[in-house]
Amino acid sequence: MENFKVGDVVCLNSATNIKLTVTSIEGDYLCVSYYSAERQKFECEKFPIDAVSIYQNKNRGVHLL
Repeated sequence: MENFKVGDVVCLNSATNIKLTVTSIEGDYLCVSYYSAERQKFECEKFPIDAVSIYQNKNRGVHLL
């Protein structure tokens, strides 16, 4: 299990192209925010920790200096 912290950018394991930002952690749930184009504002939703993972941009490599 990953150690998440507020501000992490995560994605749902079922939709890895959608970026969500962790706004708070409540027990085994992460509260995340995302922009709703339909409502034209940021929305917050809770997801179980095991349903999300750290977002990794598949188009860019990671460069360590």
